[in-house]
Amino acid sequence: MTEDFPKTYNGDLANPPLALTALFLCSRWVVWRWEAKNGKFTKPPCIATDPRRHAANDRPETGSHPKDAVAAVLAGCAHGVGFALTDSDYAAIDLDKCRDPESGKIDAWAQDIIDRASGAYVEVTVSGTGLRVIGTAVGAAAHRKFAVSGEAAVEVYRKATRYITVSCAQIGKCAELTNIDELIDFVIDTYGQPKSTADAAPLFDGDVDDLIENGAPEGHRSEAFAQAVWSLAGQAYTQEEIEQELRAHPRGIAEKYLKPRDRLAAEINRCYEKWKQVQSGAKAEQTGSRTKSRQQTHDWEDPDYSILEDRRGDLPEFPLDVFSEDWQSWAKDAAHGAGTTVDHVMVPLLGIASSLIGTARRIRASNSWSAPFSMWTCVIGFSGTGKTPGIDVTKRCLAKIEKDRRARIAELRRAHESKTE
Repeated sequence: MTEDFPKTYNGDLANPPLALTALFLCSRWVVWRWEAKNGKFTKPPCIATDPRRHAANDRPETGSHPKDAVAAVLAGCAHGVGFALTDSDYAAIDLDKCRDPESGKIDAWAQDIIDRASGAYVEVTVSGTGLRVIGTAVGAAAHRKFAVSGEAAVEVYRKATRYITVSCAQIGKCAELTNIDELIDFVIDTYGQPKSTADAAPLFDGDVDDLIENGAPEGHRSEAFAQAVWSLAGQAYTQEEIEQELRAHPRGIAEKYLKPRDRLAAEINRCYEKWKQVQSGAKAEQTGSRTKSRQQTHDWEDPDYSILEDRRGDLPEFPLDVFSEDWQSWAKDAAHGAGTTVDHVMVPLLGIASSLIGTARRIRASNSWSAPFSMWTCVIGFSGTGKTPGIDVTKRCLAKIEKDRRARIAELRRAHESKTE
């Protein structure tokens, strides 16, 4: 695990607090690793016995025994452990951005909630900047997030399809999980009142992929559905392709429109047509503003259609000479083996390598300026020109790396288990 990841605040995972005994008797455990995505770090759940594979909130079979989860963390294969709340009587309340990780000082709004917890289990979250209340609950399903001020927010999970990270860094005294229905209702009643648009927090934590696969909290599903459709439409998906993508995740954002009767296609059409109207209006506005100065300016949004015209001439060759001789030789052999060009091999390779590095490393040009490894690449070509074989070269390399990594994880786990025995 690299030191460039955020600091993780874990307690003694191998000797969890007494209050969590009931959770540690369940095979609902996952592990998580810090992952850089869209400029920030996320904590997607992974299978404890195979940390390179993501777990699913709505698939109990991806959960594991707590022993496997803790072993993976102690072996350095993950940063922390998590517990799946799905289809259980366990609930949680997240208090985000309410704690100073250095001094331990807790903001007044969060302290008020903790004071009302009546001896419930409370722990510091793995980021060190928040608190989490964990308990039992039997009330109506609730998965909602409310803004407090600035980045501070409170989120409740009751009968929710999701997992929570568990740090075991307990604060206060609690020997057994208690019912927190009353506290959840208090949070909803207190922070669920309408606020001005300027003070509203973003409705969703995750990206569009997360919305498609896992859905959104009740009360926000319509907006989230439109967000998902518009995003896919903006990526040149047809209505049929959007429907196919959403149907592949029946317990995700499409669930609302699949039951009790299937009206998914109609809802996609409604959102898609609205997206087209907005795009047409924006395009007309851009065209009108450009007419006066077409010879002087060119908008970034305008595609360069000359790439499809013969008169453009041959495109410049990929600058392979900037790489070492070994890389040049590899690129030529890989392109020859895939039956495509060096361009179609190297451009996807650079883009994928950049995404894997993410924000874990930065380029520093001076003491006052640095930037993450962000490289945007795109391969454009007619059907049959070798785009897919080119990207498959890197995909096969990643598959081999992943296979080797899994073997190493298994080796570390066996070594750890032999020591503990």
